[in-house]
Amino acid sequence: MDAAVQGTPTERYRTVTGVATAAKALIASVLVCDVLDTAFTWHAHFVVRDYLAGNATTADLEAADLVTTLVAIPALLVSIAAGVVFLIWLWRARINAELLGGRSAHRRSRGWAIGGWFGPVVNLWFPYQVVSDIWRASAPRRQAPGGLIIAWWVLFVAVTIIGQILLRSSLEEITEQGLQEAANLATLSTMLNLASGVLIVIIITQITTWQTATPQQPTETHATPGAVDHSTARMALITLLLGVFSLVPLLIVPGIVTAVLVLLRANRGPATPEPETTGPPETTAVGGTAGSRTTAVVMALSGLLFSVTWSGIWAYAVVDATRGPEPSTTLADCENPPAGSATMCTMKPGDCFTWPGEADRFLTVALASCTQPHDAQAIGAYTADDGPWPGWDAFQNQIDAWCGPIAQRNVDASAVSPDDSLGLITPDQTAWDGGHHTAFCAVVSEASGYRQSILVPDADLSVPTR
Repeated sequence: MDAAVQGTPTERYRTVTGVATAAKALIASVLVCDVLDTAFTWHAHFVVRDYLAGNATTADLEAADLVTTLVAIPALLVSIAAGVVFLIWLWRARINAELLGGRSAHRRSRGWAIGGWFGPVVNLWFPYQVVSDIWRASAPRRQAPGGLIIAWWVLFVAVTIIGQILLRSSLEEITEQGLQEAANLATLSTMLNLASGVLIVIIITQITTWQTATPQQPTETHATPGAVDHSTARMALITLLLGVFSLVPLLIVPGIVTAVLVLLRANRGPATPEPETTGPPETTAVGGTAGSRTTAVVMALSGLLFSVTWSGIWAYAVVDATRGPEPSTTLADCENPPAGSATMCTMKPGDCFTWPGEADRFLTVALASCTQPHDAQAIGAYTADDGPWPGWDAFQNQIDAWCGPIAQRNVDASAVSPDDSLGLITPDQTAWDGGHHTAFCAVVSEASGYRQSILVPDADLSVPTR
């Protein structure tokens, strides 16, 4: 236990109500973002699964990736803001707890209220001790049950561990199985985080109530240089919420305008000196202020940051949607693949190859002898009618109508597994405009692969296979 020294009697009691409200609002926003992030993680998994099954397009993949990014960036910013505001509240609550119960009531010195969250290893229990000691020192009877703190901390540590696992998995190669595992973990993390978030909101509310409920004689409250009025405090909270939820474009401009108004009003605060106090502020005062100027400015700046960030994201999305897709490769790359490789411009029905582990329609694949290990084989082809590029969806519908019948005609059912799937090697618009209108149907092994051709002896390998 750290050395305990009684707090100095002249130290000022800190206002915690405004910053507590901001912290709870931001924590609630984090939980909303967490739910959205999990939902779009599942969406990305389903899109990749459909793509590999031939039921989704490259545009679908790009849209899913864009939506995931649109949620992930603001979610990160909200989490950072929530962490900063929570630490501000925790610091103030710790000072007040020392004035109420003395420093001897705390197992860790004041600096650990902030540093304990960032120190390796000690961050597994120091923050719990800090919050637990504040809870006990603030409780009127000094014997408040600590089970709520324990439950919150266990859930928080579990969410942190799962987050580290998800972070490591995000650095690995993206596969359908990996996305499903990430979605499962994200769902578990979200459920635990929702419970943890509700508990910490209850804890913040209870400690704040205890620290502001000490009765004192009613006095007239004078304006202080560190406070703002009720309307400014309310506007600051509205600014924060508008910024967080500016994923709705209509909220961006109101969020920016209210943020500017709050900053202007907070800058016009009165200059009457604030009296020194050693206890909680009066709860029965009339005509008093609503909260600290610092809290209002933090909320306004946070809301402004979120609104500006969302406006930039939406601007990028609009610009990206209006410009045409960039070709993934050139026509020369398609028609002249490296030795031992093939593209849709050079492939032939019957070719055996290694299926790439990435979701990309314009594929360069490594050819293999059909008597050597491989996991895919082109079983036939479909050539679309001449004309302008039909778009992915229309072309996809044409291919789907042919690959099934081609598989039934050309594939030896005894050589494949029921879990194997149909794959496609198709031209993009660059190849189409260059005169390559043929798409190849392939069977892809989902297990141990093949060591022989999976075609029947009389397979129709003409181009197109009709």
